[in-house]
Amino acid sequence: MKRLLCATAASVAIIAAGFGPAAASARTEAPPVPIPSDMTTSYLLFDRPTNHILASRDPDKQFRSASVVKILIALDYLTIKGSVDNIPADDLPKLQSMLRSSDDAAAKYFYRGDGYTEVITRMVEKLGLQHTEPPADRNYWGYTAISASDILRTYQYLLADQQDAFGQFILANLGQSTQCAKDGSDQYFGIPSVAPAPFRIKQGWSGFPDVVRTPQCPTSSADSPASSGEEAPAGVAAKIPADGVDLTSHLLHTTGLVDHDSRILIVLSLYPTSVDWPTAASKITAVTQAVYGYTQL
Repeated sequence: MKRLLCATAASVAIIAAGFGPAAASARTEAPPVPIPSDMTTSYLLFDRPTNHILASRDPDKQFRSASVVKILIALDYLTIKGSVDNIPADDLPKLQSMLRSSDDAAAKYFYRGDGYTEVITRMVEKLGLQHTEPPADRNYWGYTAISASDILRTYQYLLADQQDAFGQFILANLGQSTQCAKDGSDQYFGIPSVAPAPFRIKQGWSGFPDVVRTPQCPTSSADSPASSGEEAPAGVAAKIPADGVDLTSHLLHTTGLVDHDSRILIVLSLYPTSVDWPTAASKITAVTQAVYGYTQL
């Protein structure tokens, strides 16, 4: 049965599947969030105690996932194992590194080991996702299509998962996210820059040619570009059928739980390739700050 979440100028379709709210409503007089002219964005702020969407913009718009899909990769792996207790000793640090530090090598290990696009297909069915689709080329898990409404649905599932503790395991690791990602990128843009700790986050970035060093993250443990998502080599992305999903623009996503898990905050964003990492990070952080400000309305 499909329920509708009414938002300021949009609607979010969520399938009731024994978890999460059966229905929710939103404030109707919310002022608009200022969006830079060179930024394409989708956002959602959901208040769990009141079952309200506080702010929304294009929640069903598809973006390439970058590392946000690692939540689904982890959940699929745990589902296959059947129990957290069944995680092999060699796999546990890989799972932790993937969720906490956006480890691409670990994501590749689990994604390919568990069937490539079958991972995404299983999770779409399990969670009732509406806009999430496997990548057109199965090798590039970072090109999975996602939407803000499906990410909201995913967090709702993790929070409601009391049967097998998979949600608890994943969220516990997201709550230990490191500021410096495995590739050396500073992933504390967006939510970590505007919301007080504790928070549980899964960030995503894609397309930027180099890792930008910051005082907080001066070195890298891996010689790789600042692109979290097993991306196609330069020039190849344009040859992959996109089905409306932008595979080439610079990308930053910030998603997670804030205010002691009482709110779910999601901001997805794209930028022209002329926009560098520091500029994009400042833009998504400013928009995230504005959206997060709805918690006080």
